[in-house]
Amino acid sequence: MLTMDWTILKRDFKQYLRLERGLSDNIISAYLNDVRKLQTFAEENALAPECMKTEDLQQFLRWINR
Repeated sequence: MLTMDWTILKRDFKQYLRLERGLSDNIISAYLNDVRKLQTFAEENALAPECMKTEDLQQFLRWINR
């Protein structure tokens, strides 16, 4: 199974936000900050990005609100 790399995912997401959505650098930075938090949560819980499920994201939201 192919394991996704957070660095590549963040780079691609940044390109999408800039090119497809036309967002400002400040907004892109805020989105990427949230993705870094998701990455931290995923790594602490041994979750690969391609394996995350809705339940994992719900747990992330609870984690981030603590």
